[in-house]
Amino acid sequence: MRKMMLGLMLGAAAGVVALMMRELEESGILEQGEDPLDAIKSRVEAELAEQRRRLEAAIEVGRRAAERRQRELWAELNLPAPDDEETQTA
Repeated sequence: MRKMMLGLMLGAAAGVVALMMRELEESGILEQGEDPLDAIKSRVEAELAEQRRRLEAAIEVGRRAAERRQRELWAELNLPAPDDEETQTA
């Protein structure tokens, strides 16, 4: 009886895995015959690269905005920015 139950459970698990593999293939995530772990790894690496690119772009935009605002504040005070003084004396 136990062997039969174990066999049924393993068969059901194999069926679920087969259905998941078919869904991955149909959705284009996994090509037929491709290793699922390799497919997942490459997708994760691509997603991380895209997030890194967006983060670096956001940092650059923030840096430029901060520099612009700093120049505006120095101009409001009618003072040269500290960087301007260094370049004028050099």
